[in-house]
Amino acid sequence: MYGVNTPRNVVTAVRQKGIDHLSDSERQHVPPQIDVDSADHMVFFQASFDEDDSMHGRMPESMLKSMQAAQATWDASMGYNSVKVLKDAPPDSILVVLVGSGHVAYGVGIEHQAKQWFDGKITTLIPVPVQDSEDKPVASVKASYANFVWGIPYERDSLYPSLGFSTTETAPRKIIAIEKDSIASQIGFQVNDQVLSLDGIAAPDRETWNRLMATKNWGDSVVVAVKRGDAEVRINVELRRKLKEQR
Repeated sequence: MYGVNTPRNVVTAVRQKGIDHLSDSERQHVPPQIDVDSADHMVFFQASFDEDDSMHGRMPESMLKSMQAAQATWDASMGYNSVKVLKDAPPDSILVVLVGSGHVAYGVGIEHQAKQWFDGKITTLIPVPVQDSEDKPVASVKASYANFVWGIPYERDSLYPSLGFSTTETAPRKIIAIEKDSIASQIGFQVNDQVLSLDGIAAPDRETWNRLMATKNWGDSVVVAVKRGDAEVRINVELRRKLKEQR
């Protein structure tokens, strides 16, 4: 098993200052070529945001391009590192790469970037729900979505609990968006709250927060400390799924 990702701070650096302005140490973590000008990737990337998305829907083109470049860097790094692993493997080896579907859908992510260094066969498999949120069967999937699809039940609730807010990536981690009808919206979190800790353990970055949340289950209670203005506020949170009639 191999890790093929690139450090999050490098992806963030690409978004903030561009590939051409990476430091020598940051550049060591990205491949020699990254296609940031793929029109197909931009269409797919832009389509992933709703127009009424308060955080992404109406962003300026320059910001959208910088975010796409960061995504392309992410895809290219995983593709490049995967190809390196495969080239060092015994002949006729098969490499299975486990990533989120957004990195491989329609072949515009990792697959597109990896073809700069690999001319062999790449096959994609993406799980898709067999029913929609109203329990109606999903009758078809676009043929260009993936080489193969795997039918799975519709996921009404995530396996692990989530509060439903988005934050900046690094300290100070401020809440920048709160999902409608989420736990965070119902319990009183506010945009611009600075997340400090979970159950008394400091959570200065997303990785730490995600690691702490991964130990929780639906039904647990947690205490989240945030800085609101000049005051520290402790928020008691019960991790409860939505009732079916509220969906």
